[in-house]
Amino acid sequence: MRATVISVLTFVVLPLGLSAQQQPRDLSRLDACKVITSQDVSITAKRKNLGFTGGEAHCTYAVQVRDTMDTYELYLVEAAVMDSLLTARGAQKGTPVSGIWNEAYIAPADSTPNQLALVAVKKGDMAIRLLGPSTSKDVLIRLARLIVDRIKYSTFVN
Repeated sequence: MRATVISVLTFVVLPLGLSAQQQPRDLSRLDACKVITSQDVSITAKRKNLGFTGGEAHCTYAVQVRDTMDTYELYLVEAAVMDSLLTARGAQKGTPVSGIWNEAYIAPADSTPNQLALVAVKKGDMAIRLLGPSTSKDVLIRLARLIVDRIKYSTFVN
């Protein structure tokens, strides 16, 4: 009897559990510049649209601010990569942002002065990293929510 229970667990229940796990999203099928457009960034930031550059896993958007410009950047990242980076940061992940996938944080960007970085992870699926001016916390959060909503329906594949 015990052998039968183990067989059932091994050959029926265990494979069902494994097949129910979500496979990571194929990021090569997404285009960051289509997930959110330069017009989306312009409207959200309430600034004049100066265009964008990039595609596939990264896009940079430019908006006018007086006589200069600000840039926003979107990176589409594998969830496992972002999980590893967040684990390495430990307690210095940043300020948690609720309601954006499983885990999201906003903090000063490591590599660029006067920039904020927002990272969000959908466990087992994908992650995003948004960069923007240090005064753009609310803009980054609104853009992240828009991205999450659009990615849910994935209508902008390459």
